[in-house]
Amino acid sequence: MTNILIVGAGSIGALMGASLVKAGLKVTFAGKPGSEHTKKLKQDGLQLFYANGERLWISPLHPRVKFVDTATNLGKKFDIIIVAVKSNNLIKVVPYIKANSTPDTILIHAQMVFLTGGLITIITSQPSIKLCLTN
Repeated sequence: MTNILIVGAGSIGALMGASLVKAGLKVTFAGKPGSEHTKKLKQDGLQLFYANGERLWISPLHPRVKFVDTATNLGKKFDIIIVAVKSNNLIKVVPYIKANSTPDTILIHAQMVFLTGGLITIITSQPSIKLCLTN
């Protein structure tokens, strides 16, 4: 199964990661070390409330989900890393991205995803990503 790391578990990272979990993929959410938000994710999981009234709760015990902080040594490499931190924090997460990737890891910057039409557009238009997600 494809392993996906979301670096930045704020609103954008949470929304993108939750969509991937709903699609049946394995997702690790990495938040800022020591932040209240990251502590809450680890303890309570993730809750999303959609404009249409739908509510999604992803338990911290979900078998395909892990909530960590970026100080955590995950001891493995990821197939896809989605970077969802604010631009001024990019330099801070570069060592974490390097530690959790290989030359074959697909790196997606969340700000660019939203500027270019969304994650689904990228997934459906790139054969290499489709192949990675289905293997």
